[in-house]
Amino acid sequence: MSRVETSWTGTLEPAMIGVYIDTICMLIMGGMPWQALYQRVLACKSPALAQKATLLAAAISLVLAIPPAAVGAIGAATDWNATDFDGHIPLEYSQWTHIFPMVLQYLCPVSVSIIGIGAVSAAVMSSADSCVLATGSVFANNIYKNIFRPKASDREIVWVLRGTIVAVGAAGAAIALTVGSVYGLFILCADLMYVIQFPQLVCVLWLKCANTYGSFIGFFVGLFLRVAGGEPFLNIDSLINYPLYHEEYGQLFPFKTLSMLCSLFSIIGFSYVTEQLFTRDILSKKFDVFRCYTDNEDIQNPDDVDMERKEPLMTDKDQFRNGRYELRTQNNANSF
Repeated sequence: MSRVETSWTGTLEPAMIGVYIDTICMLIMGGMPWQALYQRVLACKSPALAQKATLLAAAISLVLAIPPAAVGAIGAATDWNATDFDGHIPLEYSQWTHIFPMVLQYLCPVSVSIIGIGAVSAAVMSSADSCVLATGSVFANNIYKNIFRPKASDREIVWVLRGTIVAVGAAGAAIALTVGSVYGLFILCADLMYVIQFPQLVCVLWLKCANTYGSFIGFFVGLFLRVAGGEPFLNIDSLINYPLYHEEYGQLFPFKTLSMLCSLFSIIGFSYVTEQLFTRDILSKKFDVFRCYTDNEDIQNPDDVDMERKEPLMTDKDQFRNGRYELRTQNNANSF
C-alpha cells in the first residue's frame, strides 16, 4: 500500500464546485425513479415489508461499495512489472476503467477469472433484458394503449410490445457499438433520470393537479435544456453556454439541476393552467385530447364487451343462493 499512500486524495478546484453539486444531486435524486426499484417494491406483500426492504437495500448498497473500492486499490497498488501484463507501465488513464478484468486475469487463478467474468456478464445480461422488457411494457400499456389507442385489443398490444422490444434492442446495440464506456452510459442514464424522470415522480406523488399536459411539457423542457447543455460523452456540442462556461472544461454551472427545476416548474405550471381551463369550462372538453378531464365511460375495451356478453344471466334464485353463500362465508369468517 506504500505505492499509493500519496495518491488517495485529490484537490477540488473552486471553479468545479458547480459540477460537483450537479453530480451529488444526480446521485441522490437520480437514483430514485428507476423502473427496477419500483418493480421490486411493488412485488412486496405489504407496504411495511416494502419499507423495510428498501431501508435494508440502502444499507446493503453501502456495504457492496467496499469490494469495488478494494479491487481498485489492489489494482493501483499492484507492481504490474511482476505480472504477465505486457502493456504500458505505469497504467495510462484510459486503462483505469479496465482494472477489474485486469485484476481477474493477471492476479487470480484461471478458474476465479472465468467465474468472475461469467458472473458479471450474467448480471449485465439479466439487467439488460429486464430493462428492454420493462421499456416495451411501459410503452405498450402506459403510452400506446392509455393515450393513443384506448380500445386496442390484447393482440394489438402484444404486437406493439414486440415491435418496441425490437426497436429498443436495435437502439441499444447501436449505442453499445459506438460508445466505449458502459460506466459512462450508466452515468448518462442517471443523468437523464435526474433531469426528466425525477420531476415527474415528484409531481405524481405529491401534486394533485399534475396531468398529462404538464407531464409532456415538462418532459420536453427538461430534455431540451439538458441536450442544449451538450454532452462530451456522446460528442454533442452545447447549444446554450450557461454562466461560467469554459472552453476546455465545458459547462461549470450546475445546468443539470437547473434543467430539472425548469422541468418541475413546467409540469406544475402547465398542469395548473390546463386544470383551470377544463374544470371551469373556459375550454371545451372536446379539446381534452388526453382525456384528463373527460369521462371515460364511453371508452370500453372490446374484450370486456365480449366478456359481458358471454356472462350468463343470473336468475332471482341464483341471486338468493349467491347472497346466502356470501352471508354464510362472512359469518364463518367472523366466528373464526
